[in-house]
Amino acid sequence: MVSERHAIADRIDREHKDIRRSIGQLELNILQRFSEKTFPDWRLTMILDMRDFQSQLLKHFDVEEEGGFLQSVLSALPHAEYQVHALRDEHQEMIMRLNRILDKLRSMQAPSAEIQQELHQDLHGLLRELIQHEEQEHILLQETFYRDIGGPA
Repeated sequence: MVSERHAIADRIDREHKDIRRSIGQLELNILQRFSEKTFPDWRLTMILDMRDFQSQLLKHFDVEEEGGFLQSVLSALPHAEYQVHALRDEHQEMIMRLNRILDKLRSMQAPSAEIQQELHQDLHGLLRELIQHEEQEHILLQETFYRDIGGPA
């Protein structure tokens, strides 16, 4: 049981790192310069990359919600029920926010430095939200799986 819970914690940590890497790469790509000629390729690449990220994020949220992490938190810390529900709600909010970014990108039919900057700001805002969300999860992860200093719960 302890090794299973430890495996969940390790997987969550690994996925958080992967998500940060992915969104960091998206932030870099969204700021790439493009000409009128290269705009269609840039736009399509960004749409596809955003779809890949959306899938990555949805799968990660499924791991947390269906893979035992949030249930383990509730079992170990019944008083954290409000926090767990808030985290689940944030999952939905972040997916909706990502969908709005993707809609804005899809509606961009011609090169626009202004819209490109808005997309970057929106993506950066999502990154900040994800980091805060992960920090809350990390606290719960530590309290649930590593209650004693230096060892698994």
